[in-house]
Amino acid sequence: MKKYAIFLAASLLFGACSKDQDNPYATVAEIVVTDATVNFSAAGGNGSMTIQNAQGAVKAESSVGWCRVSGLTGGNAASGAGAAGGTVAYSVEPNTSLSTRTAVITLTSDDAVKRVAITQLGAMVVYELNSVFVDPSATSTTHFIKFRSDVKAEVKVVDSPWLHCTPADGGYSFTVDAAPDGKVRIAQAVITSAGIEKQYFFAQYGYEAFLGQWAIAYTDMQGNATEAKAEVTSGETAGSYAVKIQSKNEYPAFTAYYRDQQLVVPYGIGLGNINGYDLVLGGRSTEGKPLVSDGYLVFRPTIAPDASWCVAPDITRSPGLLAPAIFGFSNSQYVGIWDIYSNLRFTNIPNN
Repeated sequence: MKKYAIFLAASLLFGACSKDQDNPYATVAEIVVTDATVNFSAAGGNGSMTIQNAQGAVKAESSVGWCRVSGLTGGNAASGAGAAGGTVAYSVEPNTSLSTRTAVITLTSDDAVKRVAITQLGAMVVYELNSVFVDPSATSTTHFIKFRSDVKAEVKVVDSPWLHCTPADGGYSFTVDAAPDGKVRIAQAVITSAGIEKQYFFAQYGYEAFLGQWAIAYTDMQGNATEAKAEVTSGETAGSYAVKIQSKNEYPAFTAYYRDQQLVVPYGIGLGNINGYDLVLGGRSTEGKPLVSDGYLVFRPTIAPDASWCVAPDITRSPGLLAPAIFGFSNSQYVGIWDIYSNLRFTNIPNN
């Protein structure tokens, strides 16, 4: 009886040790991954990894939709990958955001689990900072706009059949047709990529572009933001204008000229007598002196961020100029500054 009990106990012990699931010392074969494509640019693409040492059927799953497992091949024919080696193929979609993102491909075989991280960089977009291109209307002109992106870019020209876009190395070429007249016309193009939208404006103009009603904004000599209005009409001679300023003071109309595609106002134009002082239009120099002869105020056209047609002083074309100003004289002797026009800008008021 005692011998039988010992034999039964030994049999139970041997049987228990023969099953791995009941053996606390049993080991699970590790899945080995080699030659894995784990880094992708924003453009995305296809990748693969080699699997070895898988003891059973292999299953591969991705944690996100933008990284998709496309197939298991080679190795164990039943599983697509196995101890003899096999391949997991996957595809990564373009990353249209600016942020880096990560996916995880999980490999399972029996009780073995292997996780592989897939990293994709965010899109990089390089674009032209200058967003305004202004040309005389008489000629056709082409402008190159630098724009590079890791992902697809879309270009839209907004309701302007006279503006044409063609892809170019490193960006886009925009060509404007010659305008039929000297009136201003403005076109807009929008380039979008990776969630970034850049607007570019193209304007053509001639003599007629400076005519009409204008809203004036400037900073006066006391530092106050000030507003006024101006009316510009055709002058008595070809290429000239009659400019009438409507501000806190009533100034007579003066003559300006269309020269080199700019509006030019000679220094020294008389603006009448107010309170016993003869007022003269000119410029204040960087040294604080009056500029009232032998020079010009030059105004260049431009486009405001809201696509408004504007005119502003071109300081680079008037050497030594700090800002336009009006000076007071008495008996031909300089008395002082009547007013100064810092940050001066004319904004066209469209006809309704």
